[in-house]
Amino acid sequence: MKKIYIGVVFLLLVIGSLTLIRLFVLGEEKESFIESRGITKVGIISVWSDLDNKQYALKEEIEVMDKETIDKFIEIINNGTLSKGLLMDRLPHEYELKIYYKDRIIRCSYGYEESQYNMQIQGVSGVITIDHRIMDELIIGVTGEVNRQKNVNPY
Repeated sequence: MKKIYIGVVFLLLVIGSLTLIRLFVLGEEKESFIESRGITKVGIISVWSDLDNKQYALKEEIEVMDKETIDKFIEIINNGTLSKGLLMDRLPHEYELKIYYKDRIIRCSYGYEESQYNMQIQGVSGVITIDHRIMDELIIGVTGEVNRQKNVNPY
């Protein structure tokens, strides 16, 4: 009977220790801005902007159905930092993204503003600052374009 009691106490100590380690060492779980389950594809639309003349044009949407690439997009977005006080003051930005689920589409705008790269997501209040180097690499791989150095002027 004494061995069972010692075993139960030991088990409770281990569980308690793991819980404390998770809370203090790993921190809180980060909020997900985009649910990764159920995504069928991601669409990327390059936006050419002439802000001086207040003109812009959307290029043709490029669809990505490769699961690995889609997962990278979602990981970059979900690892961003939300700033609820910021709002993007102009649309469209350098790229528009559409995240397709079976029954809905989430629209996102991605671009350079206030010395950082931001993303605004439909349904999320505020602006998400993301790692632009990784996002630009993905976009270059899909579209062949370098952000902010687009080759085609539609005018």
